[in-house]
This record gives sequence, structure tokens and C-alpha cells, in this order.
Amino acid sequence: MAVNSLFVEKYRPSTLDLYVADEELKTFIKGCIDTNYIPHLLLHGIQGTGKTTLAKMLANTLDCDYIYINASDERNIDTVRDKIVSFASTNSFSPLKIVILDEADFLTPVAMAALRSVMEQFSAKTRFILTCNYVEKIIDPLISRCQTFTIKPPKKLELLKHVCLNILDKEGVTYDRNDIVTIITKYFPDIRKVINVCQSLIVDGKLTYSDTSKVPASVSNVLIDKLKNTNKDTWLEIRKEVINQQVKEFQPIYSDLFNRMGEYSKGQDGLIAIVLNDYQKSNPMVVDKELNFAACMAEILKII
Repeated sequence: MAVNSLFVEKYRPSTLDLYVADEELKTFIKGCIDTNYIPHLLLHGIQGTGKTTLAKMLANTLDCDYIYINASDERNIDTVRDKIVSFASTNSFSPLKIVILDEADFLTPVAMAALRSVMEQFSAKTRFILTCNYVEKIIDPLISRCQTFTIKPPKKLELLKHVCLNILDKEGVTYDRNDIVTIITKYFPDIRKVINVCQSLIVDGKLTYSDTSKVPASVSNVLIDKLKNTNKDTWLEIRKEVINQQVKEFQPIYSDLFNRMGEYSKGQDGLIAIVLNDYQKSNPMVVDKELNFAACMAEILKII
């Protein structure tokens, strides 16, 4: 096993046969490959389910030139004016050009507005593949110009077979199948996270499962007790508890706070549910997860 080889890249499906998707989507993609033609595409769905993989597989399979842009890093109108227009307007020997705009929901509103006319101006030869987690952040004029697909994760059993047979067995890794089931259960449907966690747990050719990121039940108990009996220092006390317990994974806490809402909500279940939903949704995307959680606690304390 190459030390610096990431499994998610090494075993990224490169052909349609290896890509796991529903039959309707696979039939459509096969038609695109057979005719060497695609419309503008918008691929959306939760993180880690294969949107980028599908976009790259298409671009590498079709007879085309393509450019890949991660819109979470290059999100401004300058990217549209400089990179995209420059690429689309340059002569090419290939019959088709493809612009992959990964994480397009990070584009600024001005950049999205500019992209509309660019898609129309170069439509004779250039196609756009947009991927995003949150399709509601994409402006309607862009959505209307694309054929839209929701990328769904494979079934857990299919993912188990893929991880065990197509990755771990090929790498010569020894493992307990029950450990893989536990990892999939915890991180599903984020396929990328499942594969990365499995690789991180391999030492000397053996996968040893250690749930180091699990939040102790005592943390949730302490936080809920503090929410039951609030005072002017509750927010600071919650922050200290999170720091002292060295919490790194906040998703289980959001789940506990939702499931046990009745213990501290003081009749404000609906409002608290909205707050928890908003902050849990943003948790995977923010840089500082602790800050995100602290803001969530501040919102809840205002309600109760």
C-alpha cells in the first residue's frame, strides 16, 4: 500500500461500470457517452455521494477538453470572466468543451448572474457541469438551463461490498467485517468519510477500529443539565465543557439535543428544532465547528 495514496482518489470510479447509481441516471449517462453529447448538468445531493466523481468520469470519458474549478476556492465573478470565458473562447481540436464547477453553491450571486450569459454565449460547443450540496442556493435561471439530477448514495450493503472487496481486500488489509459495518453505520451516507476513516485506522496492514471521535454521553448530559437550569453564565459554562472534554465531533451532540428537546425546551420545541436544523446543516461546511456550535447554543439560550 502506497503510504501517500488516498483511497478516495485511488479507487475513484473511472468508468460507468464501476460507478454506483440508480438505473435511470446510469442510462442517461450511457447515452451521453455513446453520443459524445451532454446538456448542461446540475448534480446535487449530500456530501460524499459521488457528484464530483461522476462529473470527472464524464469529462474523462467523453471526447472533450475540460477545466475543473472548485467554486468554494474560486467563487467570485473574476473566475467567470477570466478562467471560464478564456477557456470557452479558446479554439480546440475536440468537438466539445466541459466546465466542471464543483461546489457551485459557493459562487457569489454576482458570479452566478454572470454565468447565465456565459452558458448561453458559448452553448454551441461548451457544456457546464455544476455540482452542489444545497441546490436551493443555486439561482433559478441557472437551474432552468441545466438538466438536474439528485445524486443518491448507494445502499449500505453495496457500500460495504465496495469498501471490503474493492478497496481493503485489494490493499491486502486485514479487518473485522463488523468494524466496517460500524463505521458505515456511523458515517453513512458520506461515502468519502467512510473510506477516509477506514484508511486512517490502518496500521501495519491491519484495520483496528477505535471510535475516538465519539462524544461521551456525559457531555450531552452535562450540556442538557445546564440548559435546564440557565443563568447568566450558562453559555460560558457550555463552552468550557466543550473545551475541557476536547469535543471534536459535534453531530452527535446536535442529535442528542434534538432527541431530548423536551427536557430543556420549556415548550419552545418548534423554534429550537429550527435552530438545531440550521446549525447541524452548516456543521460539515464551516471551518470552525466549535464556533458554529457556540453560536447554536447562543441562539437556543435566547429562546429559552
